[in-house]
Amino acid sequence: CIRDSATVAGQVELDGRVIKLTSEAKGFRSSEFYFLTTADELSLEDVAEYYRKRVRVETFIRELKQTLKLFFVRAKKPENIKKEITIAYLTFNLIRATMHGTAQALSIEPERISFTATVRLLSAYAHKFAAANNKTELDSLTLKFRTNLSQALIPKRKGERSYPREVKYPRSKYDSKAVVRLTVEKEGK
Repeated sequence: CIRDSATVAGQVELDGRVIKLTSEAKGFRSSEFYFLTTADELSLEDVAEYYRKRVRVETFIRELKQTLKLFFVRAKKPENIKKEITIAYLTFNLIRATMHGTAQALSIEPERISFTATVRLLSAYAHKFAAANNKTELDSLTLKFRTNLSQALIPKRKGERSYPREVKYPRSKYDSKAVVRLTVEKEGK
């Protein structure tokens, strides 16, 4: 951990700590990561933990962009852009809340529930939920929804990799099936 101040492109002076973290996992190459933090109250372990959580955050952002079709914003006016992004985030958070509630009801981790399957099921059940007349009917629909969603769970990884990531086995240059070409000559010429 190095404490220093740095000037970026002659414009901003930044006072903080540079932290070097070496990541080592069985079967993987070790990697070095450098972080700049201005949060003096964070320990080295806290910074490392935040980095580990970053993967989940990036997965959520990918789901937001791909599944909710938020690759680009269609609005032109600043207030409409803000509304479009706000609606997308609200939708995303409602879907995540649905996944979390279902995971709690099924006593599983929320990561085991497919985001895409949840979106599709919510689309299929939306008119049924809206047409529910009473709490009993709503509870019955919720149970059916959760039962259907439990059939679209992401399987758990069976264990460690059977070989380290950096080991690459040679592939066969040709397909295992032989290709046979026949030439037929016409008789009588």
